[in-house]
Amino acid sequence: MKRLTISSVSFLILVLLASCGRGGELSSGNGKALSSSQMVNLSSTSASTGSWPMFHHDAQHTGQSAYNGPQANTLKWEYTSNSIANMSSFDSSSLSLDGSTLYVTAANSLLALSTANSSIAWTASISGGGATAVASDGTVYAVGGTQLYAFTSSGASKWVYSVGTGLSSNIHGEPCIGSDGTIYIGSWNTYVYALKSDGTLKWKYQTAGSIAPLASPSLSPDGSTVYVGSGDANYTTDGTLYALNSSDGTLKWSKKSIRSGQVGS
Repeated sequence: MKRLTISSVSFLILVLLASCGRGGELSSGNGKALSSSQMVNLSSTSASTGSWPMFHHDAQHTGQSAYNGPQANTLKWEYTSNSIANMSSFDSSSLSLDGSTLYVTAANSLLALSTANSSIAWTASISGGGATAVASDGTVYAVGGTQLYAFTSSGASKWVYSVGTGLSSNIHGEPCIGSDGTIYIGSWNTYVYALKSDGTLKWKYQTAGSIAPLASPSLSPDGSTVYVGSGDANYTTDGTLYALNSSDGTLKWSKKSIRSGQVGS
């Protein structure tokens, strides 16, 4: 698979300091304010209500933040470590519920960095890199290759769940957290997994293709349906969108795409 990596002796995080206060409006891609009819009630469907707790912000992956973005290119801080040589560009970082800590994986490590000054709060060893997510109780989830790790907000290990071994089982479907605490992930091994908050398997469903990076499972507004696209142009293609019952993983419907064999989130 051709994945974009940063190969250097340092890992750099840039944070832009702007007039990033609480915004009164949400903005669409063209810079215009969204009307109330266009907005999604983010707090009603996700167990995580922090400033950016998971991939694309919330369980519906709207990508909408309640905060204004940078208004100027002023650097707030940067973090560099000579011990980190590679970072996948697909890995999604997340923020603690109070916005004070950034969680990011790199070089077989989970880093908890202060958003105020980039100081390290704690680190934990994991078996690879991947996306992170934060639950409403502060639990930090981190993907490490073929495993999903759960840590307390202070860095203590809670549990580890493995979906297999080898590159063919890497977890590329970023963690999505439901209102009941269920964690949904997708793997290159073609399966979608629903895990309980204690790390035990709730259900799994096999699709017809690999779950690609940026194809995180997402939830309907009422939390009853899991949507996931299967197929990766770099591995097992398919191009099908699936709608699954979140309670037991049974199929509601599926739709084959006419595109390139890959369906994103």
